[in-house]
Amino acid sequence: MARILVATWPFGGHLLPHIEIGRELRSRGHEVAFYCSSTVLPELHRQGFRVFPYVRLDDSQFHTALVERQKKLSWFRPLRAMRMCGSWVLDSVPMQAADLEEIIEKWCPEVLVSDEFIWGCTLIMAEKHHLPLAVCSTFGGCMLPGWDAPQFGLGLGPMRGYAGRFVQKGIESATSLIARTARARANEYRREHGLTPLKGPLRANAGRAAAYLARGAPQFDYERRDLPDTVHYVGALAWSGEEDEMEPAWMSGLSRQRDPVVYISEGTLQAGLPVLLQAAVNGLGGQPVQVVMTGGNCPEARKIAAAALPPNIRFEEWIPEKHLLSHASVVVSVGGAGTILGALAAGVPILVVPQESDQPDNAGRVVRAGAGLSLPRSRCTPYNLRKAVARLLTEPAFRMNAQRIQRIFSQYPSRELAGNLIEALVPVGVA
Repeated sequence: MARILVATWPFGGHLLPHIEIGRELRSRGHEVAFYCSSTVLPELHRQGFRVFPYVRLDDSQFHTALVERQKKLSWFRPLRAMRMCGSWVLDSVPMQAADLEEIIEKWCPEVLVSDEFIWGCTLIMAEKHHLPLAVCSTFGGCMLPGWDAPQFGLGLGPMRGYAGRFVQKGIESATSLIARTARARANEYRREHGLTPLKGPLRANAGRAAAYLARGAPQFDYERRDLPDTVHYVGALAWSGEEDEMEPAWMSGLSRQRDPVVYISEGTLQAGLPVLLQAAVNGLGGQPVQVVMTGGNCPEARKIAAAALPPNIRFEEWIPEKHLLSHASVVVSVGGAGTILGALAAGVPILVVPQESDQPDNAGRVVRAGAGLSLPRSRCTPYNLRKAVARLLTEPAFRMNAQRIQRIFSQYPSRELAGNLIEALVPVGVA
């Protein structure tokens, strides 16, 4: 049995895949602990995990930054996105490193498993303490830069051939120039811990881990040929729900209705006006569909729910997604990786209304796979949303392609693969 420390941010799209991994490792007899926020301590304790909560890291500060990001950023403001995400990730490194230093000294883990954006692990601690490191991507593919992948966050497709490589080289040069201050800061942190400076893009640093767990599959990730041998695809790694979770009675009744079910999710970190939910109420209300929509903890979404909704629309703050997807005919999402991968693992076509971060990239993957449509947020009117949903319901190619991706994902038993890769890092001689 090995001691394995899992370090992650507390946001749903980051935390839930790591809980899946933690469950698998625990089932194999390993002792698993989490380094995470005290805000999710009750949930992790309920799951049966030991928790080392953030001490120096004030996660509320970074949660606020992410919520503010939702208000200020979009796919056509990539430079602002890079700066804000860099600040969120990089500013927290000294605090993470100090916390992790104490945990490693006190608990003595044999293996680290890290969220790709817990740079305290990937940038410093694993190397400093000679601990084998497995990095888990929380996005819909491999986020390491390379020739076969477009620049992150722009929603572009792969640029191949001489002309495409030339354009991509120009984009990379521009982003490298913007990121040089962040690189200098990261290397200063490393020097403070006795480590040598890194060269190249900071996003490439995660590729130095002993194992990089990429969600999805090559067919959903540009068929990349530029990845190091440490990268392993592990399928959807979708949230499997609570182990004792039952399907709500109201959800069981959906299959007894004649009208198709449309699941609409505004995501879990939305702020400001819930454009997607409002368009759904006005565009799908009274239509021959059953609409189930979720708004997370967004106060503005609750205001929509508090109003008189059309009888064919149901609002929930959160739902057991794995159960609903078995009833859904279409998923409408802002493009978070968890919902996208979960829907495709269930063979359900998707309408993506992306805004920022990895959402444009996920939308591009869905469209290129023929498994759905993308609708710019600025054009997410009731009419356009209703028209796009109608296409997904009536044109069989979308469902056929979603089911093709489902068959591909089914070849990757996510938890087993992740468990095997991490277990292989346990040092020889550890009982």
